[in-house]
Amino acid sequence: MNNKRTNLLSLNDYCLEVIFENLDLLEQIRLSLCHTRLEWVFVHMIVPHLDRNFCFDDAHAFTEWDFRQLFYTVGKCMEIIILGPKFQRNASHLEGIYSYMQECRLRVKHIIIHSREPKQCVSLLSSLQPDYISELDLFECNLCDNDLQYLCKLRNLKGLGLGWNYQIEGIVLKDLHNLQRLMLCCCDSITNEALTECCKNLRLKFLDIRMFNNLSHVETAVQYCTSLETLKTTSLNVDAAKLPNLRSLEIRHQNSQVGNRIHLKCWT
Repeated sequence: MNNKRTNLLSLNDYCLEVIFENLDLLEQIRLSLCHTRLEWVFVHMIVPHLDRNFCFDDAHAFTEWDFRQLFYTVGKCMEIIILGPKFQRNASHLEGIYSYMQECRLRVKHIIIHSREPKQCVSLLSSLQPDYISELDLFECNLCDNDLQYLCKLRNLKGLGLGWNYQIEGIVLKDLHNLQRLMLCCCDSITNEALTECCKNLRLKFLDIRMFNNLSHVETAVQYCTSLETLKTTSLNVDAAKLPNLRSLEIRHQNSQVGNRIHLKCWT
């Protein structure tokens, strides 16, 4: 410590690991670029223990080059990507970021997007490897049915959340054959025909249809979900006896902020 000539690289790998652990992610990435040995310590000793979730809202200080290094070094460990409303980038920067994601062939399993720009959803999805995406949540994204056409390419998609997308009619949903979890909270434009076809063609285990303004067709459609295990609804007229695998029923009254959850025991 008293030797002013002491070089950082003279420390052993475990000391360098401790130094990295005391830095935030952006500082870790930039330090790793200073020398090949520092890069080795970061990639082999730090990256395997990093959080598998990456939130774009926490990366406001990242430059486009920082994103490139992030995807090259940490991208292989990313499992969940979150794109929230706080992440503000102009179109040119976003195109560059998405191109780096595509170049690094990220194998992300779960994507959560909360944005009012439908184009951001499509661009982000198209930059990832479609066969690895199994969970997708698109909240309040101003989506319409044409925007959902791309989801048919996600052959292994099992969970889909579309809450607060008021323009969706649900035409495409019946074509997502591997879907098991579907959340349509406040999707008031879903038609009776689309919801019924969805329940008939998919083997759903989880369905959230809370806060529908038009409840008249909900009961008829839900009775086709014979594999359903969890149902969240606002309707009080659901016939649970027609759902043999149902384990949990949550009914949220329209005039209440609290839902009543009922756990069901099935007898054989």
